[in-house]
Amino acid sequence: MALPGAFFPSSWWNKGADLHWVRCFDMYQTGESVSIIPWLTGEPCTFTSNLDVAQQVVSSSQKTDFNKGMFGTGPLLLWGMNLFAADGDVWHKHRCVMGPAFNNNLYESVWDRTQATYNEILATDQWSTNKQVALPAIQKITFKLALSVIAVCGFGFSVAWDEPELSEDGSMSVQEALQIVTDNNALAFAPGWVKNPPFK
Repeated sequence: MALPGAFFPSSWWNKGADLHWVRCFDMYQTGESVSIIPWLTGEPCTFTSNLDVAQQVVSSSQKTDFNKGMFGTGPLLLWGMNLFAADGDVWHKHRCVMGPAFNNNLYESVWDRTQATYNEILATDQWSTNKQVALPAIQKITFKLALSVIAVCGFGFSVAWDEPELSEDGSMSVQEALQIVTDNNALAFAPGWVKNPPFK
């Protein structure tokens, strides 16, 4: 999405920055892939709901004719070079490192940790004793659950469900820090001039 289209809402003549939200129910009714070519400026984009196409895009250009551009993969580098953003020889190196890690032992560990965390949720938040539980935002719970599973299974950290948001020395917990970063990572998609305005 480029200027000036990003400033205008989605309509019949402008796809807009909120295209996925506005057209979430009808975007792929006429086909599995949608190509958007800007009239004035910007990069052409292709959106797809086909998993085979998505697999081709995620894999390296060594296997396909598709080259990953910085326009689409740049925001993925917020956390450093990764398998989704890498291409060519860099992708191959990341794939060789990551491939053996995803095996049945890891899947079993993820399953066991998810069950254990769910049991912690039941005990800590009194879900098992109440007939109804009010959840203001389910994303908060799913984010914390995913972070707990990744921290334990991927990095060997010990994370308790009832861990306070501030540690004993008053600093932020890892969960809170990652929550702040992910809540504000939309800035990664913004053009450079938005992040560095000429005034303070």
